[in-house]
Amino acid sequence: MSTHDALLAPFATPLDEQLAEWAIRYASKTALVEGHHRLSYCALNERVDTAARHLHTLGIAPSDHVLLQLPNSADFVIVLFALLRLGALPILMVPSLRERDLLPLLDATQPTAYIMEVAQHQAQAETFRTHCPALRLVIGRGDNSGMPDDSTVHPLSRLYAPCTQPLPHLQRQGSDIAVLLLSGGTTGTPKLIPRTHADYSYNFRASAEVCGMDDRSVYLAGGTAYRPQLPTGLPRCTRHTVTGRSCGAIRYSQL
Repeated sequence: MSTHDALLAPFATPLDEQLAEWAIRYASKTALVEGHHRLSYCALNERVDTAARHLHTLGIAPSDHVLLQLPNSADFVIVLFALLRLGALPILMVPSLRERDLLPLLDATQPTAYIMEVAQHQAQAETFRTHCPALRLVIGRGDNSGMPDDSTVHPLSRLYAPCTQPLPHLQRQGSDIAVLLLSGGTTGTPKLIPRTHADYSYNFRASAEVCGMDDRSVYLAGGTAYRPQLPTGLPRCTRHTVTGRSCGAIRYSQL
């Protein structure tokens, strides 16, 4: 085994598969809190699985680029993991970004779907649909009454209805790309930054160790959920998930 392979070995499991493992290991323990709502690890994994099946039914396939522009929320966590479970490539965009920054990225990535907050991005969704022929699906979180009434626009809430659509069988590893982040755009149009499953696996383990997190810790998410800074030092023991809302929490668990 090469040095590179040896370094990657502890982080070989894709993120969504780790969530499935946590659902077995921690089952009824609280994973995610948003306001008065709580999801256990088991319930979170089941909701991710259902959403992934719906997204596949709607035509999202492995390796498809999907624009994901949701605020910190339970929906963000669920949809992100659902896309990972499908093998799609989420392009993670902070809610404040608008057409000027994003239209060049549409040209470069040709996304097949845009998942967004209706209250903030309804007009932007229509611009994207007109600009990008590859964009065949819009999924809106919130009140969709002002959106076009056609087969290409769907409310996000429908992703949680029961669905028996089988998921594609994927062969993946930790070194595969999980998400595409955007640069800060300080020197022009934001650029795409590929991040692997192993990147994030290392990040949350090492961050938990640096911050002294254990199975009694709760993480309060108050900023952008998906821009981790890699800590220095070697990772050890702790493993867990992404984020809640600005007033929500994620509970970390000890290996």
